[in-house]
Amino acid sequence: MKNNLFVGLALIVAGLLLALYNFGYIDWSIWMAIADLWPLIFIVIGVSIIFKHKPWVNGLAWSLFLLALIAYGFYMSSVSPERWKNGFPGNQFRQYEERSFSYDYNEGIKNAKLSLELGAGNITVESDSNKLLSALTTNPYFESKPVIEGENASFEFATERMGMMPIGRDSYSYDFKLGSKAVWDIEVDCGAIDSNFDLAGVPVSSLDIDLGAADIEIQMGSLQKDSSVNIDSGASDISIAVPSTSGVRVYIDAALKSNNLDSLGWTKKNDYYESPNYDQAENKINIELNTGVGNFQLTQTGSNI
Repeated sequence: MKNNLFVGLALIVAGLLLALYNFGYIDWSIWMAIADLWPLIFIVIGVSIIFKHKPWVNGLAWSLFLLALIAYGFYMSSVSPERWKNGFPGNQFRQYEERSFSYDYNEGIKNAKLSLELGAGNITVESDSNKLLSALTTNPYFESKPVIEGENASFEFATERMGMMPIGRDSYSYDFKLGSKAVWDIEVDCGAIDSNFDLAGVPVSSLDIDLGAADIEIQMGSLQKDSSVNIDSGASDISIAVPSTSGVRVYIDAALKSNNLDSLGWTKKNDYYESPNYDQAENKINIELNTGVGNFQLTQTGSNI
């Protein structure tokens, strides 16, 4: 009986909060607090099961959960008011206006590095002859840390807050454009992503990708004498296109469901596949795959891109 009393009081408090929100007496979004903190419900339920004979413990657990919602709501509305907006389920819970970053090219810059630490999303990387780097994203928690010193430039992009995605929201999108006047090292550390790396017009020294489940498309060019591609992922579908004039070596440590390397007629040396022109080619691309179950396809383009 006492347990039901505490649960009933908790529901009354929750109803009052929603009514106050509905009439505009509180200006933070209770829905966003619930969307971010809903996993705590499992903890409250677990406490209720363990201490089912102690109603005061159950009541305290539910009360602390409601207080956490209130405190979190007011905190987020104070530190990031522009990232919260009123709305009911079925609407977007946060503001998802596109955010842009842009950095001009400096004639002294020879080497550049792009580091990405992101959650799930859709990533596109391609070339841009006008800027050193530009980026466009729908992620409101996306931050940039540029460091430019002499001939070297480094750009670190990361999600500052790994909260829950709003229910029904599509993945965040990330679009990057890299200048072709600097040699790039690219590091990607992400969760589940769909990605398209069109690097045909970008001099790339290394592309290092570490992620979970993914769908990856990569187009390599021949603007850099030696390039390396290293992919460490879970279950993934990977497609890599290389210029036909490039010498290519591929090492695979994966439980692939399918790959087309045997059909290319390349030479297999130890654990590597090598294109027939590997030793003579001016441009060499070394590819290493360490993946879980997945598919890998490698294609050669007819032009020297």
